[in-house]
Amino acid sequence: MQSAEESKKKTSETLELAFSDLSALMGKAADLVAIAEKLTKKLEKEGNEEENSQMRSYLIELGISSPVTRFAELPPI
Repeated sequence: MQSAEESKKKTSETLELAFSDLSALMGKAADLVAIAEKLTKKLEKEGNEEENSQMRSYLIELGISSPVTRFAELPPI
């Protein structure tokens, strides 16, 4: 019985840590999306077509085809 309680406690701690890490990751993802969106807007204003195309390629390589919609697709925590 004690072993089962210890196992349950360890599982609970592991899950808590995992969700804590996931929350931190989601926070960083939100920061990265905000940066990508700022860069995209800046390039649209100031950049030339070659720079815009290169930036879109970088974002697509990162899996962010559209910063706004990509962030909206993330599941809530």
